[in-house]
Amino acid sequence: MNERNKEDARKVYAMVKNLDDNIGKVLLKLEELGISENTIVIFMTDNGPQQTRYNAGMRGLKASVYRGGVRVPFYIKYPAIIEGNRDITATTANIDVFPTIADICNIKMPVERIIDGKSFLPLLKGAAKGWEDRSLFFYWSRKYPELYNNVALQKGKFKLVGHTDFDALINDFELFDIEQDPYEQNNIIDKNTVFASEMKKELDKYYYELVNSPNLTNPQRIIIGNNKENPVLLNRNDAEGERAIWDQDEIYGKWRVAITNGTYNIRFRFLNPLKKGGHMIVETGTIINQTINQQQDAIYLEMNNISFPDLECDLIPFYNVDSKTIFPFWAEFERVR
Repeated sequence: MNERNKEDARKVYAMVKNLDDNIGKVLLKLEELGISENTIVIFMTDNGPQQTRYNAGMRGLKASVYRGGVRVPFYIKYPAIIEGNRDITATTANIDVFPTIADICNIKMPVERIIDGKSFLPLLKGAAKGWEDRSLFFYWSRKYPELYNNVALQKGKFKLVGHTDFDALINDFELFDIEQDPYEQNNIIDKNTVFASEMKKELDKYYYELVNSPNLTNPQRIIIGNNKENPVLLNRNDAEGERAIWDQDEIYGKWRVAITNGTYNIRFRFLNPLKKGGHMIVETGTIINQTINQQQDAIYLEMNNISFPDLECDLIPFYNVDSKTIFPFWAEFERVR
């Protein structure tokens, strides 16, 4: 660990201490209110550390499909049905939380859509049948999954990992027995190519199901101007455009939006100070609004009293100066009338 890693780790561990204190306050309050017995409490974390620090010896960090990038702690407390403390080793995932909560609360699941997860209430009650060969698909990218790159399929104790080309042969993949090799150090693909090929077929099924999902091929537009959420803040997590869009200045980005007829004040936040004299341009389909920035080193720019009709379009804002096209870090739209 270098000095920056160490300082980042100090901040993380301070945050952990803060979380520990405040979770303790929540649990104590449940006891004080007399509702602890029949209250479901869940603690889980984000996946993978971004920097080099303690990771339980697991391989990989955030943005990796190795266990260090995808495996997280999950605690559930519900004394009404869970007695005592115990560890459950079956593989579950975030997609299982919704059906589990519905199962505990005796709520019927939706039937008009596919629910990917499954209830792990039987696991909480001590029954492990049906979970031994459960399959889970993993991928990481800043856009859509890439065929055989940074993807994985875990099935029971075996895990197939792809960091290879779209036309790769099975021996270009990695296969791990995570019961015998929890740190994913020993690739056993060469001795298990037939089994691994079957796993690859299942990985292919999940991949093509995902890339053909309406959620990706025709994603929901962000609604701007609705009275129930005004203003609306558009951030990089929701932006489309170039791959790997995150915190770059000069990058092409856009938001897929549905704008409600009205007059708006718009505020843009940039990562770095802007040079005076550039043009702030907002493209909304065929409607383009622009203004010249008169401030030196501004990181916020505003465009007020812009009228829009009802629009479904790509929202493309950018600052143009010295042949540079700078995408804002976030944009705030407030409908004022």
